[in-house]
Amino acid sequence: MSMSKASGKALARRDSITQSIGDIVMTPIGTRLMRRDYGSIVPFLIDQPLNGLTQLRVASAIVDALARWESRVEISRIESLEQQGAHLQLQLRLHDVNAGQQYSETLSLASPS
Repeated sequence: MSMSKASGKALARRDSITQSIGDIVMTPIGTRLMRRDYGSIVPFLIDQPLNGLTQLRVASAIVDALARWESRVEISRIESLEQQGAHLQLQLRLHDVNAGQQYSETLSLASPS
């Protein structure tokens, strides 16, 4: 059981996975003390022009990071839902390895600037 980083309350499994995915994807590699390889390169990519190549790089970075750091799920598909300026919304099709269930999560990425 994990806890919400916002409220400190216990999280259900799916909520814990969602929180973990957001943390992994939006933590720049090299910034976590004692675990320099934790995170993804997505924060370095979201300032790039949001064209097809950048979207492919973002999807690849998400798959790589989650394969390494989030063993509770496997990604079966990533789709771009919406793109407005420096904001990209992706839908992740996930397979919960332990529960044997498929479900979708929406991930919003935005440039900090």
